[in-house]
Amino acid sequence: MKIVNIKKGNKKLIYELAKLHKLSLSNTVATSLSTKNLAKLYELLIRIDYLNVIVAIDENSNILGGLTYTFNNKKKKVKIIQLLAIVRIIIFGFINKPTVFLVETSYKYRIYKNIDYEVNILTLFVDENNQSSGIGRELLSYLKRDFKSNISVDTRTNNKRGLNFYTKNGFKAVRSDSKNTVLKIH
Repeated sequence: MKIVNIKKGNKKLIYELAKLHKLSLSNTVATSLSTKNLAKLYELLIRIDYLNVIVAIDENSNILGGLTYTFNNKKKKVKIIQLLAIVRIIIFGFINKPTVFLVETSYKYRIYKNIDYEVNILTLFVDENNQSSGIGRELLSYLKRDFKSNISVDTRTNNKRGLNFYTKNGFKAVRSDSKNTVLKIH
């Protein structure tokens, strides 16, 4: 297994990441999109340097897990044409699952309000057949090599396995509500 950054232009790997994302997570803004549209959104966000993606791949170039993250202080200004392209993609998610879209957006906004971070992990997921094999820890370690502190992440408050995973990897809960818990490495 090796850990690699996905850069723009790697459409096949991005599509495989979108497939795994949809299999691994549910009832999120991203998973309200089709796999094709989620891959398009990944591509666009990577191209405009808004989203960073690292993946664990096996010797056959199959994705075993993925971690996506953004920077708080390095977010580039998104041009209006790029914003329109993003909206054009995510509108399908809104049409497909409007309740999920509105609830998730609202909860995310509230839970992160006034929380300072340099790096925010958006997603961390591992193929079901490879969970508990250290892949999630390796993806997180890869990120932590470059960013030692001020990393935030959130998970469902009822996701005890996820909460334990992040706690074992140095995160501490900083805010919680009925739906999500934000954890940070300070």
